[in-house]
Amino acid sequence: MLLVRVRARTGGGASVPEQLDVPLNEAAASLAEIVEAHEGTIVGSLGYLTAALFGLRDDWAAAPLEAVRAAFALRDAVGGLPGLGIEAVVTMGRALVREDSAGAVSVVGTLLDTAQHLLSDVPPGKVHVGPEVAACTEGWVRYRKVARGPDAAAKVREACALHPREVPVRGGEAHAREHELAIVSSHLDHSRHHHAPYLVTVLGDQDQSRSRFLTEFQHRVGRLPDEARVLRPAAPEQGGYGPLGLTDALLDAWAASSGARRDAPVDELLTELVRGAAGTGPTGDRLLRSLLVSAPPFHAARPRAVMDVWKELLVLCARQLPLVLCLDGLHLVDEAVLDWVEELVATVEDAPLLVVAGARPQLLGRRPLWGVGGGRTSMLSLAPLPE
Repeated sequence: MLLVRVRARTGGGASVPEQLDVPLNEAAASLAEIVEAHEGTIVGSLGYLTAALFGLRDDWAAAPLEAVRAAFALRDAVGGLPGLGIEAVVTMGRALVREDSAGAVSVVGTLLDTAQHLLSDVPPGKVHVGPEVAACTEGWVRYRKVARGPDAAAKVREACALHPREVPVRGGEAHAREHELAIVSSHLDHSRHHHAPYLVTVLGDQDQSRSRFLTEFQHRVGRLPDEARVLRPAAPEQGGYGPLGLTDALLDAWAASSGARRDAPVDELLTELVRGAAGTGPTGDRLLRSLLVSAPPFHAARPRAVMDVWKELLVLCARQLPLVLCLDGLHLVDEAVLDWVEELVATVEDAPLLVVAGARPQLLGRRPLWGVGGGRTSMLSLAPLPE
Protein backbone atom coordinates (compact mmCIF):
# COMPACT_ATOMS: atom_id res chain seq x y z
CA MET A 1 0.00 0.00 0.00
CA LEU A 2 1.09 3.54 -0.80
CA LEU A 3 -0.34 6.29 1.42
CA VAL A 4 0.34 9.87 0.32
CA ARG A 5 -0.38 13.18 1.99
CA VAL A 6 -0.25 16.38 -0.08
CA ARG A 7 0.86 19.31 2.04
CA ALA A 8 1.03 23.04 1.45
CA ARG A 9 4.50 24.50 1.83
CA THR A 10 3.20 27.51 3.76
CA GLY A 11 4.18 29.17 6.97
CA GLY A 12 1.42 27.79 9.15
CA GLY A 13 -2.24 27.02 9.59
CA ALA A 14 -4.13 23.86 8.83
CA SER A 15 -5.97 25.17 5.78
CA VAL A 16 -4.62 25.38 2.27
CA PRO A 17 -4.78 28.87 0.74
CA GLU A 18 -7.25 29.39 -2.08
CA GLN A 19 -4.45 30.24 -4.49
CA LEU A 20 -3.35 26.61 -4.25
CA ASP A 21 -6.60 25.26 -5.71
CA VAL A 22 -5.14 24.94 -9.22
CA PRO A 23 -1.90 23.23 -8.08
CA LEU A 24 -3.97 20.89 -5.90
CA ASN A 25 -6.09 19.90 -8.87
CA GLU A 26 -2.91 19.28 -10.86
CA ALA A 27 -1.52 17.23 -7.98
CA ALA A 28 -4.65 15.06 -7.89
CA ALA A 29 -4.41 14.47 -11.63
CA SER A 30 -0.70 13.62 -11.38
CA LEU A 31 -1.36 11.25 -8.51
CA ALA A 32 -4.01 9.31 -10.43
CA GLU A 33 -1.87 9.18 -13.56
CA ILE A 34 1.30 8.03 -11.78
CA VAL A 35 -0.46 5.36 -9.71
CA GLU A 36 -2.09 4.01 -12.87
CA ALA A 37 1.24 4.00 -14.73
CA HIS A 38 2.77 1.84 -11.98
CA GLU A 39 -0.06 -0.72 -12.06
CA GLY A 40 -1.65 0.62 -8.88
CA THR A 41 -5.27 1.25 -7.92
CA ILE A 42 -6.47 4.21 -5.88
CA VAL A 43 -8.64 2.80 -3.10
CA GLY A 44 -9.48 5.89 -1.10
CA SER A 45 -9.08 9.64 -0.83
CA LEU A 46 -9.99 11.84 2.12
CA GLY A 47 -8.94 15.47 2.21
CA TYR A 48 -5.26 15.55 1.35
CA LEU A 49 -4.72 11.81 1.98
CA THR A 50 -4.78 9.27 -0.84
CA ALA A 51 -4.30 5.50 -0.55
CA ALA A 52 -3.36 3.16 -3.41
CA LEU A 53 -2.89 -0.60 -3.61
CA PHE A 54 -0.45 -2.37 -5.92
CA GLY A 55 -0.57 -5.94 -7.17
CA LEU A 56 -4.35 -6.18 -7.53
CA ARG A 57 -4.32 -6.37 -11.32
CA ASP A 58 -0.86 -7.77 -12.02
CA ASP A 59 1.85 -9.93 -10.50
CA TRP A 60 1.90 -9.02 -6.82
CA ALA A 61 5.57 -10.03 -6.62
CA ALA A 62 6.54 -6.73 -8.28
CA ALA A 63 4.07 -4.65 -6.26
CA PRO A 64 6.42 -3.38 -3.48
CA LEU A 65 8.96 -2.01 -5.95
CA GLU A 66 6.26 -0.44 -8.13
CA ALA A 67 4.77 1.27 -5.07
CA VAL A 68 8.15 2.76 -4.12
CA ARG A 69 8.74 3.89 -7.70
CA ALA A 70 5.32 5.54 -7.72
CA ALA A 71 6.15 7.33 -4.45
CA PHE A 72 9.35 8.74 -5.96
CA ALA A 73 7.53 9.85 -9.11
CA LEU A 74 4.82 11.55 -7.05
CA ARG A 75 7.37 13.30 -4.87
CA ASP A 76 9.06 14.73 -7.96
CA ALA A 77 5.83 15.65 -9.74
CA VAL A 78 4.02 17.27 -6.82
CA GLY A 79 7.19 18.85 -5.47
CA GLY A 80 7.48 20.73 -8.74
CA LEU A 81 4.10 22.40 -8.28
CA PRO A 82 4.05 25.84 -6.63
CA GLY A 83 3.47 25.75 -2.90
CA LEU A 84 2.98 21.98 -2.58
CA GLY A 85 4.91 19.00 -1.29
CA ILE A 86 4.14 15.47 -0.18
CA GLU A 87 5.14 12.82 2.29
CA ALA A 88 4.49 9.16 1.61
CA VAL A 89 4.74 5.73 3.20
CA VAL A 90 4.80 2.27 1.58
CA THR A 91 3.78 -0.79 3.60
CA MET A 92 2.76 -4.36 2.86
CA GLY A 93 0.62 -6.86 4.71
CA ARG A 94 -2.92 -8.16 5.01
CA ALA A 95 -5.92 -6.15 3.90
CA LEU A 96 -9.60 -6.70 3.25
CA VAL A 97 -10.31 -5.45 -0.27
CA ARG A 98 -13.83 -4.85 -1.56
CA GLU A 99 -15.05 -3.97 -5.04
CA ASP A 100 -18.55 -2.58 -5.50
CA SER A 101 -20.87 -3.03 -8.46
CA ALA A 102 -19.46 0.10 -10.09
CA GLY A 103 -15.91 -1.26 -9.93
CA ALA A 104 -14.72 1.06 -7.15
CA VAL A 105 -12.19 -0.60 -4.84
CA SER A 106 -11.91 0.05 -1.10
CA VAL A 107 -9.70 -1.39 1.62
CA VAL A 108 -10.00 -1.80 5.38
CA GLY A 109 -7.90 -3.49 8.02
CA THR A 110 -4.60 -3.23 9.83
CA LEU A 111 -2.62 -2.47 6.66
CA LEU A 112 -4.33 0.91 6.33
CA ASP A 113 -4.06 1.57 10.07
CA THR A 114 -0.33 0.82 10.00
CA ALA A 115 0.23 3.09 7.02
CA GLN A 116 -1.61 5.97 8.70
CA HIS A 117 0.42 5.52 11.88
CA LEU A 118 3.73 5.52 9.99
CA LEU A 119 2.75 8.49 7.85
CA SER A 120 2.29 10.66 10.95
CA ASP A 121 6.08 10.56 11.52
CA VAL A 122 7.24 11.12 7.92
CA PRO A 123 8.96 14.51 7.44
CA PRO A 124 7.88 16.72 4.52
CA GLY A 125 9.24 15.58 1.18
CA LYS A 126 10.30 12.14 2.44
CA VAL A 127 9.26 8.57 1.59
CA HIS A 128 9.33 5.96 4.36
CA VAL A 129 8.81 2.21 3.91
CA GLY A 130 8.09 -0.64 6.27
CA PRO A 131 10.78 -3.26 6.96
CA GLU A 132 9.15 -5.89 4.74
CA VAL A 133 9.11 -3.52 1.77
CA ALA A 134 12.74 -2.56 2.37
CA ALA A 135 13.82 -6.21 2.58
CA CYS A 136 12.40 -7.18 -0.82
CA THR A 137 13.37 -4.01 -2.71
CA GLU A 138 16.80 -3.23 -1.28
CA GLY A 139 18.51 -4.37 -4.47
CA TRP A 140 16.74 -1.64 -6.41
CA VAL A 141 16.32 1.14 -3.85
CA ARG A 142 18.89 2.91 -1.70
CA TYR A 143 17.69 3.12 1.91
CA ARG A 144 18.91 4.61 5.14
CA LYS A 145 17.80 4.07 8.70
CA VAL A 146 15.38 6.44 10.36
CA ALA A 147 17.56 7.95 13.05
CA ARG A 148 15.13 8.47 15.91
CA GLY A 149 11.56 8.20 17.11
CA PRO A 150 9.06 5.31 16.96
CA ASP A 151 9.94 4.55 13.33
CA ALA A 152 13.54 3.76 14.28
CA ALA A 153 12.39 1.07 16.71
CA ALA A 154 10.00 -0.32 14.08
CA LYS A 155 12.88 -0.71 11.56
CA VAL A 156 11.25 1.73 9.17
CA ARG A 157 13.57 2.95 6.40
CA GLU A 158 13.75 6.17 4.44
CA ALA A 159 13.76 5.52 0.70
CA CYS A 160 16.37 7.81 -0.83
CA ALA A 161 16.66 6.94 -4.53
CA LEU A 162 16.52 4.15 -7.07
CA HIS A 163 19.80 2.41 -7.82
CA PRO A 164 20.90 2.98 -11.41
CA ARG A 165 20.58 -0.37 -13.15
CA GLU A 166 24.08 -0.17 -14.57
CA VAL A 167 25.69 0.19 -11.12
CA PRO A 168 26.28 -3.14 -9.34
CA VAL A 169 24.71 -3.45 -5.92
CA ARG A 170 26.54 -6.48 -4.53
CA GLY A 171 28.63 -7.72 -7.38
CA GLY A 172 27.74 -8.34 -10.99
CA GLU A 173 25.84 -11.62 -10.76
CA ALA A 174 23.82 -10.70 -7.68
CA HIS A 175 22.87 -7.41 -9.28
CA ALA A 176 21.87 -9.13 -12.52
CA ARG A 177 19.53 -11.39 -10.53
CA GLU A 178 17.95 -8.63 -8.43
CA HIS A 179 14.55 -8.95 -10.08
CA GLU A 180 14.43 -12.72 -9.55
CA LEU A 181 15.63 -12.35 -5.96
CA ALA A 182 12.90 -9.79 -5.30
CA ILE A 183 10.30 -12.21 -6.66
CA VAL A 184 11.42 -15.03 -4.36
CA SER A 185 11.53 -12.60 -1.42
CA SER A 186 7.97 -11.56 -2.17
CA HIS A 187 6.88 -15.21 -2.05
CA LEU A 188 8.39 -15.43 1.44
CA ASP A 189 6.44 -12.33 2.45
CA HIS A 190 3.29 -13.88 1.01
CA SER A 191 3.84 -17.10 2.97
CA ARG A 192 4.53 -15.18 6.18
CA HIS A 193 1.56 -12.87 5.88
CA HIS A 194 -0.90 -15.61 4.96
CA HIS A 195 0.56 -18.31 7.23
CA ALA A 196 0.46 -20.68 4.27
CA PRO A 197 3.05 -22.88 2.56
CA TYR A 198 4.31 -21.90 -0.87
CA LEU A 199 6.54 -23.62 -3.44
CA VAL A 200 8.68 -21.62 -5.85
CA THR A 201 10.73 -23.68 -8.30
CA VAL A 202 13.92 -22.08 -9.62
CA LEU A 203 14.96 -23.63 -12.93
CA GLY A 204 18.42 -23.18 -14.40
CA ASP A 205 20.76 -25.22 -16.60
CA GLN A 206 23.89 -23.90 -14.88
CA ASP A 207 24.23 -25.66 -11.52
CA GLN A 208 26.78 -23.21 -10.10
CA SER A 209 24.79 -20.15 -11.12
CA ARG A 210 21.62 -21.63 -9.63
CA SER A 211 23.46 -22.50 -6.42
CA ARG A 212 24.87 -18.97 -6.13
CA PHE A 213 21.37 -17.58 -6.60
CA LEU A 214 20.03 -19.72 -3.74
CA THR A 215 23.02 -18.76 -1.58
CA GLU A 216 22.39 -15.06 -2.16
CA PHE A 217 18.73 -15.50 -1.22
CA GLN A 218 19.75 -17.47 1.87
CA HIS A 219 22.10 -14.67 2.93
CA ARG A 220 19.41 -12.03 2.50
CA VAL A 221 16.94 -13.94 4.63
CA GLY A 222 19.70 -14.53 7.17
CA ARG A 223 20.07 -10.78 7.73
CA LEU A 224 16.68 -10.84 9.48
CA PRO A 225 17.08 -13.83 11.85
CA ASP A 226 14.09 -12.81 13.96
CA GLU A 227 11.76 -12.88 10.94
CA ALA A 228 12.61 -16.17 9.20
CA ARG A 229 14.91 -19.17 9.39
CA VAL A 230 16.59 -20.94 6.47
CA LEU A 231 17.14 -24.69 6.29
CA ARG A 232 19.27 -25.72 3.32
CA PRO A 233 20.15 -29.41 3.05
CA ALA A 234 23.12 -30.34 0.90
CA ALA A 235 22.26 -30.88 -2.75
CA PRO A 236 22.43 -34.49 -3.93
CA GLU A 237 25.49 -35.81 -5.69
CA GLN A 238 25.27 -36.86 -9.32
CA GLY A 239 23.69 -40.17 -8.37
CA GLY A 240 20.87 -38.38 -6.52
CA TYR A 241 19.28 -39.50 -3.29
CA GLY A 242 16.08 -41.02 -2.02
CA PRO A 243 13.97 -40.38 1.09
CA LEU A 244 16.64 -41.41 3.57
CA GLY A 245 19.30 -39.34 1.85
CA LEU A 246 16.99 -36.33 2.13
CA THR A 247 16.22 -36.87 5.82
CA ASP A 248 19.91 -37.32 6.63
CA ALA A 249 20.64 -34.07 4.77
CA LEU A 250 17.81 -32.34 6.64
CA LEU A 251 19.27 -33.37 9.99
CA ASP A 252 22.73 -32.12 8.99
CA ALA A 253 21.24 -28.82 7.83
CA TRP A 254 19.28 -28.41 11.05
CA ALA A 255 22.41 -29.09 13.13
CA ALA A 256 24.34 -26.49 11.14
CA SER A 257 21.64 -23.82 11.43
CA SER A 258 20.99 -24.38 15.14
CA GLY A 259 24.61 -24.51 16.26
CA ALA A 260 24.35 -28.10 17.46
CA ARG A 261 27.48 -30.23 17.63
CA ARG A 262 27.89 -31.82 14.21
CA ASP A 263 29.73 -34.79 15.74
CA ALA A 264 27.04 -35.47 18.34
CA PRO A 265 25.32 -38.88 18.27
CA VAL A 266 22.26 -39.03 16.03
CA ASP A 267 19.91 -39.72 18.93
CA GLU A 268 21.13 -36.57 20.73
CA LEU A 269 20.59 -34.45 17.62
CA LEU A 270 17.13 -35.88 17.06
CA THR A 271 16.16 -35.33 20.69
CA GLU A 272 17.28 -31.70 20.60
CA LEU A 273 15.47 -31.12 17.31
CA VAL A 274 12.17 -32.67 18.41
CA ARG A 275 12.11 -31.09 21.86
CA GLY A 276 12.81 -27.69 20.36
CA ALA A 277 10.02 -28.02 17.81
CA ALA A 278 7.38 -30.06 19.65
CA GLY A 279 8.23 -29.72 23.33
CA THR A 280 8.07 -32.44 25.98
CA GLY A 281 4.39 -33.32 25.67
CA PRO A 282 2.67 -36.23 23.93
CA THR A 283 3.32 -34.88 20.42
CA GLY A 284 7.03 -34.53 21.09
CA ASP A 285 7.18 -37.99 22.66
CA ARG A 286 5.44 -39.54 19.65
CA LEU A 287 7.66 -37.83 17.08
CA LEU A 288 10.85 -38.60 18.96
CA ARG A 289 9.88 -42.23 19.41
CA SER A 290 9.19 -42.55 15.67
CA LEU A 291 12.52 -40.99 14.72
CA LEU A 292 14.61 -42.94 17.22
CA VAL A 293 13.09 -46.23 16.10
CA SER A 294 13.76 -45.18 12.51
CA ALA A 295 17.30 -43.92 13.12
CA PRO A 296 20.32 -45.73 11.63
CA PRO A 297 20.89 -48.62 11.32
CA PHE A 298 17.14 -49.42 11.34
CA HIS A 299 15.81 -46.52 9.26
CA ALA A 300 16.08 -48.25 5.88
CA ALA A 301 12.95 -50.28 6.62
CA ARG A 302 10.67 -47.25 7.19
CA PRO A 303 11.58 -44.45 4.75
CA ARG A 304 8.04 -43.12 4.35
CA ALA A 305 7.47 -42.97 8.10
CA VAL A 306 10.67 -40.97 8.53
CA MET A 307 9.64 -38.47 5.85
CA ASP A 308 6.18 -38.04 7.38
CA VAL A 309 7.71 -37.24 10.76
CA TRP A 310 10.05 -34.72 9.16
CA LYS A 311 7.11 -33.05 7.45
CA GLU A 312 5.39 -32.64 10.80
CA LEU A 313 8.57 -31.29 12.39
CA LEU A 314 9.08 -28.72 9.64
CA VAL A 315 5.51 -27.51 10.06
CA LEU A 316 5.97 -27.14 13.82
CA CYS A 317 9.22 -25.23 13.28
CA ALA A 318 7.52 -22.93 10.75
CA ARG A 319 4.75 -22.13 13.21
CA GLN A 320 7.38 -20.96 15.69
CA LEU A 321 9.26 -18.86 13.12
CA PRO A 322 8.66 -18.63 9.35
CA LEU A 323 10.80 -21.26 7.64
CA VAL A 324 12.52 -21.31 4.26
CA LEU A 325 13.44 -24.78 3.01
CA CYS A 326 15.95 -24.58 0.14
CA LEU A 327 16.24 -27.82 -1.83
CA ASP A 328 18.60 -27.79 -4.80
CA GLY A 329 19.18 -30.49 -7.39
CA LEU A 330 15.63 -31.84 -7.41
CA HIS A 331 16.13 -33.14 -10.95
CA LEU A 332 18.39 -35.80 -9.38
CA VAL A 333 16.19 -37.08 -6.54
CA ASP A 334 13.87 -40.08 -6.38
CA GLU A 335 10.19 -39.86 -7.24
CA ALA A 336 9.35 -40.38 -3.57
CA VAL A 337 11.21 -37.18 -2.65
CA LEU A 338 9.39 -35.22 -5.36
CA ASP A 339 6.08 -36.56 -4.05
CA TRP A 340 7.03 -35.49 -0.53
CA VAL A 341 7.91 -31.93 -1.62
CA GLU A 342 4.60 -31.51 -3.44
CA GLU A 343 2.65 -32.95 -0.50
CA LEU A 344 4.47 -30.66 1.92
CA VAL A 345 2.99 -27.64 0.16
CA ALA A 346 -0.36 -29.09 -0.92
CA THR A 347 -1.47 -30.69 2.35
CA VAL A 348 -0.13 -28.41 5.09
CA GLU A 349 -2.27 -25.63 6.52
CA ASP A 350 -1.56 -22.63 8.73
CA ALA A 351 2.24 -22.66 8.51
CA PRO A 352 4.48 -19.94 6.99
CA LEU A 353 6.73 -22.33 5.08
CA LEU A 354 8.44 -21.36 1.82
CA VAL A 355 9.97 -24.20 -0.20
CA VAL A 356 12.52 -22.98 -2.76
CA ALA A 357 13.24 -25.87 -5.11
CA GLY A 358 16.22 -25.58 -7.45
CA ALA A 359 16.50 -27.87 -10.46
CA ARG A 360 17.54 -28.17 -14.05
CA PRO A 361 14.72 -27.92 -16.61
CA GLN A 362 14.92 -31.72 -17.02
CA LEU A 363 12.74 -31.90 -13.93
CA LEU A 364 9.78 -30.92 -16.10
CA GLY A 365 10.54 -33.82 -18.41
CA ARG A 366 9.98 -36.17 -15.48
CA ARG A 367 7.13 -34.17 -13.98
CA PRO A 368 5.34 -32.16 -16.70
CA LEU A 369 2.75 -30.96 -14.18
CA TRP A 370 5.28 -30.02 -11.51
CA GLY A 371 4.22 -26.87 -9.72
CA VAL A 372 0.92 -26.61 -11.57
CA GLY A 373 -2.33 -25.85 -9.79
CA GLY A 374 -3.34 -25.32 -6.21
CA GLY A 375 -2.53 -21.61 -6.09
CA ARG A 376 0.51 -22.24 -3.88
CA THR A 377 3.20 -22.66 -6.51
CA SER A 378 5.12 -20.66 -9.07
CA MET A 379 8.11 -21.19 -11.32
CA LEU A 380 11.10 -18.99 -12.07
CA SER A 381 13.64 -19.54 -14.85
CA LEU A 382 17.19 -18.24 -14.54
CA ALA A 383 18.36 -17.23 -17.98
CA PRO A 384 22.11 -17.59 -18.64
CA LEU A 385 23.97 -14.40 -17.81
CA PRO A 386 26.05 -12.68 -20.49
CA GLU A 387 29.77 -13.29 -20.32
